[in-house]
Amino acid sequence: MSITNWTLFILISIAPALSPGPAMLLALHNTVRFGGRATAWSALGNSIGLLILGFAVTFGLGMLLNTAPTVFMLVKWCGAGYLIVLGIRNLIARDPNSPAVTLEARNQIQPRALFIEALVVAVTNPKAILLLSALFLPFLAPNIPMLPQAAIMGFTFSILCYLAHMIIVVLVRLFHRQFLSQRGLKLVQLGTGWAFVVYGLAFLTLVQ
Repeated sequence: MSITNWTLFILISIAPALSPGPAMLLALHNTVRFGGRATAWSALGNSIGLLILGFAVTFGLGMLLNTAPTVFMLVKWCGAGYLIVLGIRNLIARDPNSPAVTLEARNQIQPRALFIEALVVAVTNPKAILLLSALFLPFLAPNIPMLPQAAIMGFTFSILCYLAHMIIVVLVRLFHRQFLSQRGLKLVQLGTGWAFVVYGLAFLTLVQ
């Protein structure tokens, strides 16, 4: 991939990396509830998941899903179901206004669990598969080996998404009084909960 094409790819990828979605909601939830260190782990899980999808899309996953409705439907249902479960979990969680609950949450950070959770959200997101197909395929050169092209675009987009999640951490720290107030904690918990459910239901309406 030439420097010109790579630069163009970066410019085109900035908007999708910053766009709100399930991964961004998860980053916001983890930052408010567990702190910035937790978000670093979930952002890493999301980035690795996107990198995996990037390689898969490059080697035909996008085309497979477009030509195999059953496979696409399975991915859709898995992704939607997982998001709905995340949403319900937030909605029925204990009141975050309690200092004891907040302290307990911060003391029980499990990096591996946060990493896996974000990874699953990324790889089961049918919208992400379609997005990466739209981003990657126009830049693929048929006369050049696919592996290095997939690596360049995959790592580039994953890093952009990681940086986007770190922006969430910075914003929460800048506006910590609003986010970490009793009202802010409750709004984030309920807001992300309902948003996950809505995203999950929306995924079910994606055109095959």
